[in-house]
Amino acid sequence: MKAIFRNFIYVLKRFATSSLINFLGLTGAITVFLVCMIQVRYDYTYNHNIERGDDIVMAYLTETETGENSLLISTPLAQRIANSSAAVEKYTLIHHFTYPFKIDENLVEIELNKVKPDFLDLFQPEVLHGDARLGLEEGTHALITESEALRIFGKSNVVGEVIKPYFESNESVKESIYTIEAVVKDFPDNCSLNNGLYIYQEEFDYSEFSFVSCFLIKPEHVPSLQEAVNSKEFWGEEGEDYSKTTIHFISFTDYPQDAKFGNIRPRLISFFVVGVIVLLIAYINFINFSLTTAPSRIKSLNIHRVLGLSKRSQQWIMITESVLFTFFAFLLSLFLVSVLANSDLSVFFNASLVLPKNTSTLLACGLLLLLLSLAAGYYPAWYATSFKEIEALKGGSLNAVNSKKIREALLLFQLCIACTLPIVTGFIYLQYNYMLNYEWGLEKENIVYFKRIDEPFDTLINKLKENPAIIDYTSARFVPGNVQMGWGMDWRDKSISFKAWPVYPNFLTFFGIDIVEGENFPSAEDGTTRLIFNQKFVDTYASDKSPIGEEFPGFDSNLPICGIAENVNFESLHREIEPMAFVTLDFQNKGIIFLKIAKGAPLREVIAWIESVINDKVSGHVSVKFLEQKLDDLYAKENNEAKLITAFSIIILLITMMGVYGLVSFNVKYKEKEIALRKVNGATENQIVVMLNKGLLYIFGVAYIIAIPLSYGLSKKWIDQFAYRIEMHWWVFVLGGFLVLLITLLTVSIKSRHAALKNPIKSLKSE
Repeated sequence: MKAIFRNFIYVLKRFATSSLINFLGLTGAITVFLVCMIQVRYDYTYNHNIERGDDIVMAYLTETETGENSLLISTPLAQRIANSSAAVEKYTLIHHFTYPFKIDENLVEIELNKVKPDFLDLFQPEVLHGDARLGLEEGTHALITESEALRIFGKSNVVGEVIKPYFESNESVKESIYTIEAVVKDFPDNCSLNNGLYIYQEEFDYSEFSFVSCFLIKPEHVPSLQEAVNSKEFWGEEGEDYSKTTIHFISFTDYPQDAKFGNIRPRLISFFVVGVIVLLIAYINFINFSLTTAPSRIKSLNIHRVLGLSKRSQQWIMITESVLFTFFAFLLSLFLVSVLANSDLSVFFNASLVLPKNTSTLLACGLLLLLLSLAAGYYPAWYATSFKEIEALKGGSLNAVNSKKIREALLLFQLCIACTLPIVTGFIYLQYNYMLNYEWGLEKENIVYFKRIDEPFDTLINKLKENPAIIDYTSARFVPGNVQMGWGMDWRDKSISFKAWPVYPNFLTFFGIDIVEGENFPSAEDGTTRLIFNQKFVDTYASDKSPIGEEFPGFDSNLPICGIAENVNFESLHREIEPMAFVTLDFQNKGIIFLKIAKGAPLREVIAWIESVINDKVSGHVSVKFLEQKLDDLYAKENNEAKLITAFSIIILLITMMGVYGLVSFNVKYKEKEIALRKVNGATENQIVVMLNKGLLYIFGVAYIIAIPLSYGLSKKWIDQFAYRIEMHWWVFVLGGFLVLLITLLTVSIKSRHAALKNPIKSLKSE
């Protein structure tokens, strides 16, 4: 053991520069690797921490004409699915949204979840206080998760506390006062369930497609259930014809990684690939630097062998250099991860980076690093001890070129990755900027919104209009980018589905949405509910005949269709524009108030004034938000991924340049006499620099050629997850390659020019 540490100290002193570069490279790489693997484990185990998760499936509908998939179904359809097979043990519906509640005269926004009582059997939350089944009984009962209880009431046991919904716009809950009957332990962070308030989900008719369904069924029975729900007997019941819609099922544990619904798999793969690549590049650097220093050590190694130290012992001593470098780099990396976990940068990750929460992941990573360090140390150790004692003692330099091809092959891999990542990062940023600047089809500048307080709509609007900076107003049930109501109907002898957006009559005018056919809504409510479809609805379901003037089935009466609006992106650009209806439902269209502020008005002062007006009635705080920021936030995940990939790319590029520097140092060291002789014979400094680096430039050229199709495939795969996307611009490939080439040339020129300027007499006198 003493020999191992004595050798390690010797290496640190004898090869200080390469040791420092190795240590810094390994530390940076291991830090990135640990962070990536923590995120990968978080994503990979998403929804896997529910005890009966493998026995839960979610239903989704597919329209055969359009191929569109939707997780949202109606309450009667979910009941019918559950009754179609005896293998379905239990089922629940989940309807989640944020809702304001009044608690002791304070206004608090709570994550509200409406579910069926069987929710408790499917997901089995741990009950901390009270009676959970009573909490999900029909009526004014509720249960709450522990973190929400602590946030709202400041204590865990809140059984018996009461809360009141605070929206006038929803008559069904306006006068309700809910009593909390139970407190349950929080659901895990990495699952689809929300921590908040849970209440009973009431029944709706077939037209309301707004609910996620979960069925408890053994996996082996899912195929028979699939067959049952798509049979004629299933769809023919009650004379309803859904023959152009099929029902499918996806496992609760697979849902977030499925290409149809979730966005976790691309992120999971990206983090895994980046983590592995950065680690490989760092250990390639370690191998290269070890091979670079090997010729300087061969003579002393063989002297020790002559003195009785076996070759195997020498190899193990050299292998432990890699292990010790990795061990100390790993310790520093753990410290850096803990610092990151407590910094503002932690918001870029979905997973918690706190070390105690990731013990198993860190242990697994530590074991992998041990194996990699052993592997990385083996070849240099074998190479340095592979020469016969007599050859080594003669001091010959034949060994200086034996490992050249291996070093160049490893460098080729590094440069290929170094060229690929900037190109991929460039396309990610271009797509992100494209989304931010995309024309949604509606005005969004200088528009603010807030959730309406419990005050008559007209009274509140009249107060707000007193400020001359507020030039217009409207209202709706949903904010653009978050339309959650789905309708499924029988119309014109076929089943159809579309998004429905309850809006105030002047909504389309307020947002500058044009009517392409028919008429806009009347300027004021007259008690009649009307529909305006978007052009996508017409193209999908009514291309043969205009629906203007027809009546559409809905709620208690038929709804007149008065117009067709231009297409508007009311969801993120991940999805194509869907069929949609704007509908003037008087009891649902005043939940969110939108205000247009005059250009040039002092925004901060105006918003402060608005908040003073709307908060005058409550002790809590209703915040006013910018619509433009809300729409930009739809791509917060992509923004975070772009920044992380950029940071990781920079780290990988730096580590690669360390490898380039090492190769150039090797070339310079073992061509000192050749350089001196060339200078004595009249070679210029530039000719010396070219001579030293022309091989490296050849390697770069090959790496760049390989990187072009690789970066194209990766970039296109990432961009293809968006329905609206940028083109694959050729100049991104050129710019990315030029950037890496420039950094490479700067790196090699510094070392090469220093060697070219060295006095040739000193080089010729040495050895």
